[in-house]
Amino acid sequence: YQQLRSLTDRQHELIDGGDCRALLEVLAERQRLIDGLHVLNRQLAPLMRDWRAVCRRLAEPDRRRAHELVQQLDRLAGEILAADERDARLLSERKRRVAEQLAVVSAGRQANQAYAGGVPPACRFVDQTDVDG
Repeated sequence: YQQLRSLTDRQHELIDGGDCRALLEVLAERQRLIDGLHVLNRQLAPLMRDWRAVCRRLAEPDRRRAHELVQQLDRLAGEILAADERDARLLSERKRRVAEQLAVVSAGRQANQAYAGGVPPACRFVDQTDVDG
């Protein structure tokens, strides 16, 4: 979880800096760590189902240490989740701004295309009616 937290911090820096290539590398590394945690969680599932009974069998110092470790993992998981939510908001905002910029560029392009024909041809018809009567 500490490695995952470290990569989460790096992820934020890369999002802030706009370094997409390095961000993809960090995301791939995070995914490898998460996959490993899934395997570990499956292995620990039997212990977790009966966690209270497992803790009762531990000596007091070990029970305290196990409790501290669980609290530390919960805290790290919460920090990672909060950071990911922050980064998701940041990416969403950046996406919105880029969409707005693309809309402006598109409108400009349409205006340019409208004027691409240059000066309209001279009028073909001339009003030759006598205004004075």
